[in-house]
Amino acid sequence: MRKVLLLILFLFGIMFLTACKQISQGEISFSKTSFNNFTYKEKPYFITNVEVSQNEIQKTLYKFYKLIIVDLNSEEVLSSSALNCATLAVNNIYQASDNSMCIGINDKYFKVLSKDFINTTESLNIQNFDKAVNNDDEFEIDKNDSRKIMYKGNVYNISNLSVNRNELGSYQSVLAEVRIFNPENGKSIPRAQLGKIDNGGSISMQNRVQWIYGKIYSIKANSIEEKFAIEINNEFKVAIKEGN
Repeated sequence: MRKVLLLILFLFGIMFLTACKQISQGEISFSKTSFNNFTYKEKPYFITNVEVSQNEIQKTLYKFYKLIIVDLNSEEVLSSSALNCATLAVNNIYQASDNSMCIGINDKYFKVLSKDFINTTESLNIQNFDKAVNNDDEFEIDKNDSRKIMYKGNVYNISNLSVNRNELGSYQSVLAEVRIFNPENGKSIPRAQLGKIDNGGSISMQNRVQWIYGKIYSIKANSIEEKFAIEINNEFKVAIKEGN
């Protein structure tokens, strides 16, 4: 009987380790010091300066979404937005038509290679991306209502209407923010208070939502002053000017 129990425990241990290995194989992690270095399936890669056409994308190998803020001078990864920085909306590992791998960054695609080839190919240049600007003409999330966007002094409500990618016009900007808020009033919930709220039970998960704000595009045949498309949790929603 004891031998049977030991055998069962042994088999269970093997299954557990196998399951853990399978989970870890799908993980991706980025360097905290370099914006173009990452680890995928426990192998180190770097992002090259070689741009890949959208027509060459064959399939998605791994889905993810990450916002990275980079200092344009030092190329260091920052924890929050600052002067003279670029915001990168990084998403998904793809397979190209030549079986190489590439990664999506701000609506573009760049080839990735094993770090074994880092001395043979130029790494991604952060100067390829626009500097983040903070002024009244830029898009920003309303401080009092996370469901609204401010643009050129006007307020735009993020609706439940979705748009397909083929309806998108020109690229405008990227917000690169994450907000957790009460869906009833749009009030943001600071991350420092989330643990207290959970323990106190004053608000449940049913009364909060998390939005990842991504890229902003104009909508074909529509004025950007009246409405635009904003990426919310990997889906483009229509933001409509108040009063329309």
